[in-house]
Amino acid sequence: MSPEDWSQLREVQISPEDLINSGWREVVAASDKQDYFSLHKALHDASVIAWQSEQRNRARSLWLFAQICSMRLVPTSPNEPFQPFAVFPEWRSTVVDDLADEDIDVLAESYPEISHAKIMARAADVCWLRKRHADHLRAAVDAYSLIVIDDDCRGECLACLKRSIVLAMTLKDQERLDRIEAGVFDRLERTSNDQYPFACDLAEVMVEHRMCRSHAVPIAERLTALGDLHKAAAPIAARRCFLLAARWYRRAEESERQATVIVQAAQTYEIEADSRLAVEGAAAFWGAHFYEQAIQMYRQVPRAQRAQLLIDEKIADLRSKLTQAGQRSMNFMSAVTTGPIDITKWVNQSRTAVQGKALPEALDAFCNLCSTANVESLRVTALEAIKRFPFQHLFGTSTVSADGRTVGKRPALSASMNPSEINDGVLLTKMVEDHCLSIQINVQGALHPAHEQMLAEHRITEPEFLSLTRNCPILPTDQTALWAKALWSGYDLDFSTSTLLLPPLIENLVRSHVKSVGGTTTTLDREGIEQEIGLSSLIEVPQAAEVLGDELAFEIRALFCSAFGPNLRNSVAHGLVTDQSVRSVYALYAWWLSLRIVWLSSRAARALT
Repeated sequence: MSPEDWSQLREVQISPEDLINSGWREVVAASDKQDYFSLHKALHDASVIAWQSEQRNRARSLWLFAQICSMRLVPTSPNEPFQPFAVFPEWRSTVVDDLADEDIDVLAESYPEISHAKIMARAADVCWLRKRHADHLRAAVDAYSLIVIDDDCRGECLACLKRSIVLAMTLKDQERLDRIEAGVFDRLERTSNDQYPFACDLAEVMVEHRMCRSHAVPIAERLTALGDLHKAAAPIAARRCFLLAARWYRRAEESERQATVIVQAAQTYEIEADSRLAVEGAAAFWGAHFYEQAIQMYRQVPRAQRAQLLIDEKIADLRSKLTQAGQRSMNFMSAVTTGPIDITKWVNQSRTAVQGKALPEALDAFCNLCSTANVESLRVTALEAIKRFPFQHLFGTSTVSADGRTVGKRPALSASMNPSEINDGVLLTKMVEDHCLSIQINVQGALHPAHEQMLAEHRITEPEFLSLTRNCPILPTDQTALWAKALWSGYDLDFSTSTLLLPPLIENLVRSHVKSVGGTTTTLDREGIEQEIGLSSLIEVPQAAEVLGDELAFEIRALFCSAFGPNLRNSVAHGLVTDQSVRSVYALYAWWLSLRIVWLSSRAARALT
C-alpha cells in the first residue's frame, strides 16, 4: 500500500460492530503462532488485502487490531508500558498515544466481545491507559490472567504475567491477585526438569512481587531439586536455582535450609573456578575470580549456622586456593548497623503533599519536598561532632571501592586535637558523610513514597519532559533532548538510564555556566593541547560557587565527585556503575535533584515573563 492509501485508511470511521464483525477471529485462527508479533503481522496483512478489495471498514478494523498488537510490552513501566517495536531516524511504529480518541472509544465498547485473551488484554489495557476507568483495569487483569503461561513463548508470557500483577496491585484487588498466584504456582509445579530456566523465571516473578508466601517451602524445595540436578553440568544454571531457593526459604523463615542452599550456591562458584584453573592462560584469572565469589557467598551464611556447616573451614580452604592461583586474598569487613527509625508519619505526609493535585502543582510540591544541603549547618554540625568525638577522627581512614581499590583517604585530625587546627579535608569528609546520611533518610522518608504517589496519579510522557527542558533557560540548547530522556527515565523508574545520563549532563551544565562568567574550564599541556577539566575540578573553580550557589555546588560535589559519597560521575565515567548502584537511594536522589534544578529554573523563567 502507498502512503496515500495508509493516510486514507486512517481516516475511515468505524463502529464497534465493524470491529467485532471484521473477521478478525478467522485471521487470528489462521496464524501459525499466537505471539503478539505474529498476530500483528497476520492482522496487518489481512488489512492490506481488505483495503485492496475495497472493504474499507474491514480494513480499518483489522488495522486497529494490528496496531494494538504491534506494541512492545514493558511491564515494569508505569507510564509507558507499550513502546514501539521498531524505531528508525525518520519513523517509528505505533504507540498508545498515536491512536485517535475515536479508536479508543470503539475499543472500549468492543473489547468485552473479544474472545482472544491476548487481544482482549491488549485492548482493555490500552483503554485503561487512555481513559483510566476502573472497569478497563479489571478487564485487562482478567484477560491477562487467561493467557496460558507457556515456556515456548516465555518472554512474552512472563511480560503479560508481570503486567497482570502490576495492574491487579494498582486495583488493590486481593481476590484477583490470589487467582494469579494460584495459576502461577500450579504452572511452576508442572515444569519439567529441563524447564529449570522457566521455573526460575516464575519463581522470580512471584518473589519480586511478594506473592505465594504460603507456598514458599514447596517452591524452595522445587528450586533446590532443580539445582541439584544441574549442579555438575551447568553450575551457572544451578546457582540461579539455589539463590532463588534461598530467597524463598528466607520468606518461609527457614533459616537453616536457607543456609544450606547458600552453601550449594557457593559450591557452584568453586566448581567453575576449578574448571577454569584446569585451563592454562587467561582462564586462570577467572578461576581466582570465582574463588573470590565463592568466599563472598559463604560469608552470607548466618553465624548461627556457620559452625554446623563448617563455613570457616570452607573459607580457609578457598583462601588457600586463591593464594595458589596467585591472587590477593580478599579483605573482610564487618557491617555496622543501627536500630530502625520509624518514618511512617513522614512517609504519609510526603504522600499527602503530592496527592490529589493537578500535575504542575504535584510536580512543584514534589520538587520542594526536601531542601538541598545547608552548607553552613553541615559545617557547624560536623565541627561539633569532631570536637565531641575527637578520637573517631584521630586516625586517617581510607575508602576502598568494591573491587578493592583505595579511592579516597581522609587525613587524620591534628595530634593536638585543637579545633582551630582541624584539617579542611577532615571537615569536608565529615560534611559529605553527614549529607549522604540525610540523603538516605530523605529518599526513604519523602522522595520515594511521594514518587510512588505521583506515578499512581500522573502519567507523564517523554515528549512532555522534552517540553519542560526546552523551556528551561539554564540548559544547553543542544542537550535538551538528552535531559528530557534522563528526567523521563528516572520518573519511569529506569534509573539505569538516568544514572548513566545525568553525570555528564550535570558536568557540561556546570562547565557552560562557569565558562559564561569567565571561569577557566580547560588545562594546557606542555605540547599546547587544551583539555577540558572534569567535574571534580570544575566544581572547585571559584566561579562554580558564584553561578551555582554554595548549596548546589556542595550537592554536586558530594553526590557526583566525592570519594566519600556515591561518586556518581567517576563511577559512570570509568564504567564502574553496578546493578546495585543504579538501584540505590543516590540514583533516585540524583534524578530528583536534577528534576528540581530544571523545574525551579523553568518556574522562575515563567514568573519573569
